[in-house]
Amino acid sequence: MGHRRELKNIARGIISSFTSRNNDVNGYWELGKLYKFCEVNHRETIQLDLLNLETEPKSEEFMPLTKMWKSKLDGHLKSRHIPISWISSAIVIAKFNQEYTKEYHYWGAKLGDHCTCICEITSDNGRVYSVTAGTNCTPHNPKKECRSARRNDL
Repeated sequence: MGHRRELKNIARGIISSFTSRNNDVNGYWELGKLYKFCEVNHRETIQLDLLNLETEPKSEEFMPLTKMWKSKLDGHLKSRHIPISWISSAIVIAKFNQEYTKEYHYWGAKLGDHCTCICEITSDNGRVYSVTAGTNCTPHNPKKECRSARRNDL
């Protein structure tokens, strides 16, 4: 049986993969696509609820993405022998157009806008395991991006 303190490492693994440049959706960087969605909808934040399989704001477009991250969470839990009943909430949040923070962002206009991502896993006993990561990104624009052939399953 695993330990609840391992939920912090699971959150770290999820957010590390979530912000990775190798995190593609149909060949394009996932964060760029999320950023474009937020830009079109005049939002600066999108939230993926991994347990309830919902997004805020609501979006059917990103439902397969939410299911994929839920599957990754399930895999992390299974590998550590942690029952899903130990989790009351698992949320991934992407915040765009953020203020520069030295520990999370690169300074430089050519690298895109500042983005901060958070994975919060709340255990059944109410403890919150939260990890924050940051990167720079631009809204998805297929005219300026090269499509990757790595993953075309979403």
